Amino acid sequence: MCGRFALKTHAQQLRKLFGLIDIPDIIERFNIAPSQKILAIVENNKAKIPKWFQWGLIPHWAKPGFKPLINARAETIDEKPSFRDAFKTQRCLIPASGFYEWKKMRDGKHPYYIHMKHEEPFAFAGIISNETAAIITTTPNEVMKPIHQRMPAIIPMKQYDAWLAQPIKSLLTPFDAEAMQAKAVSHTVNNPRNDGPDCLAPDTFKLEG
Repeated sequence: MCGRFALKTHAQQLRKLFGLIDIPDIIERFNIAPSQKILAIVENNKAKIPKWFQWGLIPHWAKPGFKPLINARAETIDEKPSFRDAFKTQRCLIPASGFYEWKKMRDGKHPYYIHMKHEEPFAFAGIISNETAAIITTTPNEVMKPIHQRMPAIIPMKQYDAWLAQPIKSLLTPFDAEAMQAKAVSHTVNNPRNDGPDCLAPDTFKLEG
């Protein structure tokens, strides 16, 4: 799953990355958690529009008390009732600078921060329903396999327009591992109330093979 991520960038960088005309004011975030507001890029009349959504998808047919869904599995996204309608007609791009995952070790779980080697932001594949959103996950690449059995589906920049225009399931595959890296980080990130640069402080543990 993907249950925590960061977006440490600025408006001009996102405007350039996604070809946006307007973008809301943003602040650097180091520990974005479910139920919080996340920025997503949607398409409207072939224009990319940035909007805020609550992280945790609630389908349009859901009854009161429905538990929000933060992730959607790529393998079954076109089959599951909770996701298939949104996959067909309400896809989005969710900007991120990196994401966190916890690796199980003998003494407990240790957090890792996974990001692009070039340190630039990128985009998760997402779906939306009303004012809520979920991140699509897929099988792990070689960077993620030692850490966790799932990773977010990351859309290549050249495919942004294609993803927003059509439900292309073939785009929901593990991202090129050669472009990514993982580093052990501070347990500060374990608490979602912590949202500063110290979440990315290096840990003393090293990634096991």
